[in-house]
Amino acid sequence: MKKIYRFIVFCIMLAVSFFADDDTQAQASVRLNQTNATICVGGKTVLEVVGTSKHVKWSTSDKNVAKVGSAGVVTGIRKGVATITAKADSFTCKCRVVVNATYGAAVSDVTIKRETPVMLTFTKNAVVSYKIQDPDICSAGWGSWSGNEIPLNITPKKVGVTYITCTNGANTESVRIRVRVKKVPVNITNFYAAASDGGDLICGENTAKITFRQDRASKNTVLYLISRSGEIIRTQQIGPVPARKNYSVSWNGKDDKGARYEGEFRLKVVADGYTTRNWHYYQCYAKSPFLRGTGTRENPYEVARPEHLERMADFPDKHFIQVQDIDLRSEIISNIFSAEHPFMGSYNAKPQESVFRILNYNGNTSLFGVIGVEGELNYATVLDARITGTGQKRSAVMAEINQGLLMNCAVEQAVIYSASATDAALMTVENSGVIDRCRAHGTIYTYGCMAGGAVYNEQRMIRTKVEADLNLTAGEISSSEELYVGGVAAVNGQAAFIDACESNSSIQAAGTLQTPARLYMGGIVGKNAGQVRDGSSLALFPLEYTTDLIGEAQGGMIAGENNGMITGVTYYETVGRKSSATGSGREESLHPLENHNEEG
Repeated sequence: MKKIYRFIVFCIMLAVSFFADDDTQAQASVRLNQTNATICVGGKTVLEVVGTSKHVKWSTSDKNVAKVGSAGVVTGIRKGVATITAKADSFTCKCRVVVNATYGAAVSDVTIKRETPVMLTFTKNAVVSYKIQDPDICSAGWGSWSGNEIPLNITPKKVGVTYITCTNGANTESVRIRVRVKKVPVNITNFYAAASDGGDLICGENTAKITFRQDRASKNTVLYLISRSGEIIRTQQIGPVPARKNYSVSWNGKDDKGARYEGEFRLKVVADGYTTRNWHYYQCYAKSPFLRGTGTRENPYEVARPEHLERMADFPDKHFIQVQDIDLRSEIISNIFSAEHPFMGSYNAKPQESVFRILNYNGNTSLFGVIGVEGELNYATVLDARITGTGQKRSAVMAEINQGLLMNCAVEQAVIYSASATDAALMTVENSGVIDRCRAHGTIYTYGCMAGGAVYNEQRMIRTKVEADLNLTAGEISSSEELYVGGVAAVNGQAAFIDACESNSSIQAAGTLQTPARLYMGGIVGKNAGQVRDGSSLALFPLEYTTDLIGEAQGGMIAGENNGMITGVTYYETVGRKSSATGSGREESLHPLENHNEEG
């Protein structure tokens, strides 16, 4: 009987001990998120009870220093120290709150795994500084002011605990922030995608090389490719990645289902739970937007149809080859490239032995538009073009503006017609690049300036041959206007060169020039302020070609007006025409020939 009694007593004592320990453990697990806080007058901090879902009752030891609301928001009233108490049933937690006159922090105790801002508040002007007790554990830096608040951005470097003391140099008030680094993030830099051959990313033609660099080694890294709409296109499990080395993976342009992807995508990497995003959007094509190719010099886009020419506008810095003749008879295409988006790549119409042509172009201005400083047209050949320039300020066949290189290009059997004062040329209106070994053959009718090669040459024209019928009708010309007509160029600028070019053009002019408007016509150039060297002007330009013109006009077999330098040019002697009609420039070593085509 005694044994039974003793056993019952033992069980009761054991149960009491168990529940007492459980209650002690429960109290130990209930805590405040801060036990010390420093705020300023008017500043706030938020206290939270962790470890219980019971109703919490808040109180302050001095409501004149700091008050606390039912949600645990503590507000500084005046300078001093107060204790904030939180009670939930039998649990009691306390936080010591220091209220500064001018300087405080939103929190005084933070646990971080990545860069975390702590907001500091000031009620007056301040000179702020901070000092980290152990700089090996974290680093910090100020953000930007927002009103009277500024964030201190804290970045973890090593697992551990340290303190940051922030000081107001204006009155020596300070805030001490406890920083616990729980985990150090994996930071990723040098994060980008590029096609394996340097061109556009095209499924089946090349692959995407995706590169990134981690400052820390990771055990599990995952790469995501994400569409513009936010859908995951491709997930690639990478696994361990070493630290401080560029790491690359390849993507073949197919999604997780194995289908070719067409559209934009961006990159995301998750390394040991830490996410890095590259918000730049890259383009992937399910197939080549042209016949073949990826747009590099080594693997250029192949142009074979009218829609390919038109589509070039979306790829202004790529490289192209024409692989067959293209007939534009029933197509409406013009000015493929603009001043805002000039052509900065290359176009070659002679990929091997044959030169492929562009046939039957019809438009009101040039085919290629604007060739930029890095743009190149090689062997581009336009045959049977018809340009209606009426109402246009300028019209050409090949390009309206050339700032790059036109080499071995040709305009054949072209006609430009304008019933207005349009500046017109077979090759280009404005040349500030190089035109080398090109050919131009055609007819121009206009009321404006015109030339077989370029209206305004500001750079260099070399070994270019022109055979053009230039027909000017003088009409309602403003009193201050000057007109220029030239076989190779209408105007050759002060720093420009026309070297070894040949002109077999004819010039005709009729109509009435309104005084004091002037017209300058030349077999090679209308107005020369630069240099014309070598070459020939075997133009047909007898006096009778301008007998129906009323007004002041000057015509020369080489230049209408020469204020530059002309040397070594061969030209036909023509009755009533000089080599240069007027001007103060120099002429040296010219080679006049008897004109057997001249009648009489």
